[in-house]
Amino acid sequence: MILPRYRIKVIPFCLCRQKGFILPQLKIKPYVTWLSVTTLKSIGGIDMANESILKQKEVAVSETAKKIADSKVVIAFDYHGLTVEKFETLRRDVRKAGGEIVVLKNNISRRAAIASGHETFAGQLTGPKAIVFSGNEIVAPAKAVYEFAKKNDIVKISGGIVEGADVDGAKIAELATLPSYETLLTQLAAGMLGTVSQLAVGLQQIIEQMEEANN
Repeated sequence: MILPRYRIKVIPFCLCRQKGFILPQLKIKPYVTWLSVTTLKSIGGIDMANESILKQKEVAVSETAKKIADSKVVIAFDYHGLTVEKFETLRRDVRKAGGEIVVLKNNISRRAAIASGHETFAGQLTGPKAIVFSGNEIVAPAKAVYEFAKKNDIVKISGGIVEGADVDGAKIAELATLPSYETLLTQLAAGMLGTVSQLAVGLQQIIEQMEEANN
């Protein structure tokens, strides 16, 4: 018996439906055979791809949870519909205020929030959200987002975390209206100068009264 001659061609790559695993389609004449999902599992292809994706997600969750823990303030806000130009403007404003804006998938940010003990904040992460993190400043980043939102209705503050406590959008707005650290220092210095000035005037009056008494 003479076996038929098979011609095997590797035709262009296709994207497997299983988590982006790439494989060639093998076309065999006179029969056509496709590598099935079962076949891929038997050689560990899909399992390896899934495992890699899961590890990437775990790393992203872990890194985000650490960023939450290391931040003095975390702010979540809606940005869907904002132009790229305006979003970059906001990003620069927040950076100048000592923070950074990160856009994450909600399942990553929610898992990270829960892992770091912030279930209330996790519940605020619905729909497209951008998140502000700041490890040094508290008022300035909140003020940057708040002032930008006043001029752009699309941006709405959902809530956040302030020094470890979950807060809503109204609390972030209250925080944003507080004087900045630099302003407080200026006010304190002005108050101290005023007190010193009053003290100097008072001392001068006492000295003049003593001189008059001696004369």
